[in-house]
Amino acid sequence: MDDPPFFPLLRLPFLAYINVIRLMNNREQIWPQIPQSYPSMDSIKEMIKYLKYIFNLDDIRLYFMKDNLVNVRELIRFVKGKHLKIQHLFCENDSSDELYVFLMKECSDCLKFCLLSSPASDYFQLDVTDCPKFNSEDITITNSKWMTVKHLEECFMNCKTLWLKDSLFTPEDLNSFLKRWIQGSKIDSASIDLKKTSNFRSIVQGMTAIPIRGAQNEYSRFPHKFGNGHCFLIKNLSGKEALVYKPNQIDCMTLTTDFSLDTTIESREEFKKRDNLRRSSGSYINYQVDDDEKTDVESDEDSDDGYFNYQDTPVEEDSEVDGSEDEESEEEDTDQDTDGESDNDE
Repeated sequence: MDDPPFFPLLRLPFLAYINVIRLMNNREQIWPQIPQSYPSMDSIKEMIKYLKYIFNLDDIRLYFMKDNLVNVRELIRFVKGKHLKIQHLFCENDSSDELYVFLMKECSDCLKFCLLSSPASDYFQLDVTDCPKFNSEDITITNSKWMTVKHLEECFMNCKTLWLKDSLFTPEDLNSFLKRWIQGSKIDSASIDLKKTSNFRSIVQGMTAIPIRGAQNEYSRFPHKFGNGHCFLIKNLSGKEALVYKPNQIDCMTLTTDFSLDTTIESREEFKKRDNLRRSSGSYINYQVDDDEKTDVESDEDSDDGYFNYQDTPVEEDSEVDGSEDEESEEEDTDQDTDGESDNDE
């Protein structure tokens, strides 16, 4: 049976339009017709107005993929004209230098800002005075070669999570950034690429920093062992502590305030239990492990695997138990064989 002909639903009179909407199921109300081709700009605008009216929306999430054919600048201006706050912006399509700057200026207050596209020019530069001051929860910029330490200190200190890839910062730049963080910042987590360096220790030069050899975070079951001079504990003026470390084989600096210096290892059952709780709730769970459920940790200072050696269960005890069970089973088999032979003799 052929599909019914297309009908311009949004051109109905208001009362008839409301009655038709009430007769639809939930899927039909959200998307009345699945498009057979990429929608036009006009149809996207109509859909946004439709969803805003039906669901009384206050915010919106915009995702511009590589194959996107939409005029990004026009759509963002339209959304703001409808008094919709852009909560998440994800953009990975090619952009000109002007569009690149436009996205940063218009979306500096997004809850999550993810800019995977690159400026058109290899020598793109943006003056600090022209760069907006971001107030986002989460920022990811994959091509940040144009960024200087002044941009970090002036425009990104009010973010909570900061991920900068392909940046060209030096240890001296990040030393200045950390000193600024100590004075006061909202950053709880940061990962910033830097030029290849053989002296990571210089990042904390001139500040109070404690060398750390082992730590873990909420997502890690295993305590991580750091090389000499690759991890330090710092504290800002408000008393917040953070780990600053260099991941193995990666030229970047990572800062995190979500960590534990406890190097005990959870049992496999407790880790699964805590991980399932975290996944089901969608947030961190500070699950405390009882002392009798923790296993011993042996630290091998000369190992190169980057982790603490661990044992979930004592191997020797298991082997003894298994051996005793095997002996008992053999004795039972012997008894059964003896009984069988005596029966046959009779």
